[in-house]
Amino acid sequence: MIAVPNHAAGRRPYAALLCLFVFYFLFGALPNGQAQTQFIPGYYVTDQGDTIRGKIDQLASSRTPRDIQFQVDGKTTTFNAKTARGFGIDKGANYYRHYVTYSTRPVDINLLRSGDFEDKTITDTAFLSKMVSGKWSLYALYAGRFIYFIQHENDPLQELQYQVYLSGDQQYYDEKNIFRNQLNNLMSAQMDAALLQRLERTNYTGTELTSFVKRINRAAGSQSVVAGAGPGRKLFHFYGGVGYSFNRFSIKKSGSKDLLPLEYMNYTYTNSPMLQVCVELRNQEVLGPFIFRAELAYYGIKIKGQGVYNEFNYYKDLYLSLDVDAKFIQPSFQALIKLIRQKEVEVFAGPALAANFSSYKTNKLVTEYENDPSSHSEGPLTLSKTWLQGQLLAGVMLQSHYQFQVKYAFLGSMMGDDVYKKGSMQSLQLQLNYRF
Repeated sequence: MIAVPNHAAGRRPYAALLCLFVFYFLFGALPNGQAQTQFIPGYYVTDQGDTIRGKIDQLASSRTPRDIQFQVDGKTTTFNAKTARGFGIDKGANYYRHYVTYSTRPVDINLLRSGDFEDKTITDTAFLSKMVSGKWSLYALYAGRFIYFIQHENDPLQELQYQVYLSGDQQYYDEKNIFRNQLNNLMSAQMDAALLQRLERTNYTGTELTSFVKRINRAAGSQSVVAGAGPGRKLFHFYGGVGYSFNRFSIKKSGSKDLLPLEYMNYTYTNSPMLQVCVELRNQEVLGPFIFRAELAYYGIKIKGQGVYNEFNYYKDLYLSLDVDAKFIQPSFQALIKLIRQKEVEVFAGPALAANFSSYKTNKLVTEYENDPSSHSEGPLTLSKTWLQGQLLAGVMLQSHYQFQVKYAFLGSMMGDDVYKKGSMQSLQLQLNYRF
């Protein structure tokens, strides 16, 4: 007499839809390279020393660039470090061509543990971002990690070395701040006790090295000019997108014999599209592999429930009918870690905590005994309008902008005015986002 839902059968459509969504995203939704390009005001300096003003691909400022697209008078050209002396973005970083030698050894602990890297010294002609200019100038290069160079007046650039080595069973690591000795040896004439103490506390980040070089220039009687923001120093990012939420819902009694029938209801759902916006905090220099997000999502759900209950073979069955139509505003806080970080692909995962603010259009439970219309009862279910939910999230980001993520929401509960009624909802949310 009691119908039991077939959960195994219900999971198959979820898996099929998930596969279709991933296939569409990877092979149908990605735009071509031209669609990704956005031009902003800037300039470049030709190999002959002429400055050409126009619009430059904004992706040039995200990492140390190789080939850069430039637009002037509606025509697009491409230049690189072999055909141009430098370039700049208005109110942004300025890049200069230099012939430099540097190490390719990574400082990321996960890469070191995987062993998937090359540990060698290479010499290359590349564009470097000039972060500080003065008697002592500071430059930055991105080659899988941030590498900083120091220059005294017009002398050749010298790499400031920072190395990380694993020790023991690869659970521990040892930092070698070689750059501190380098700076001490190079700048001994300007060093005093205060600057030496400052140097011992300086870490291998663009922010702290910029501050130190500015102090050294001041001690040397030279005025520092902070020439640009440098590559990859942006802390906050914004993204938005669309998604789809697959939902499961159930009501359980807790301690009341009268509410036992609620456990024997079958549910049908109307799954819902969703919208989401987010602010993201990430910076390899400051946060390493960690990402923190605050996201706001909006979606809805319609639930129909039917159940039949007969306790101890009473003559009359109790019929139950549930009708819920709700909209959710869901803020969440996410703490993620980058598991894979390659040039064009990033994989991340982590937990999240969400609060669901619910607005119910319909929220009622109807009960009626068999062949007894007088027993008809219809009233609000009084599910809570605010409830918490734990989440697990995993995703992939391609080309620093296009993001697909899967979010499983669990342990969510909605308590009614009657403390013995407990509603529980799990959801699988698929999201397609664009990060600005």
